[in-house]
Amino acid sequence: MYLHFAYQLLIYVDRLFELAMSKFDSALSSTPDNQLTLKNWGDALAWQMQRKTGEERQKLVYQAVDKYQQMRCHESLTNLGDLLYKLARSETAEER
Repeated sequence: MYLHFAYQLLIYVDRLFELAMSKFDSALSSTPDNQLTLKNWGDALAWQMQRKTGEERQKLVYQAVDKYQQMRCHESLTNLGDLLYKLARSETAEER
């Protein structure tokens, strides 16, 4: 029973993530230079990256880096650093 609930919850989270991605895309198409939208989009991708593995994870990392680079401000460097830290920390945990 608990396993079924956990599986359903993961499916729901993935659906919400896809919905959020489409909303970010819509928001950015109307205001392409919106720093907050780019930051939040990158943050959402970085969060999702922590839940995935393999090629899917790598794709999310590249997408997050792209969003942070589009910000073109000092905060984007902090966000990139945080992303790299999370990536290194999770890869170290997987190696243990």
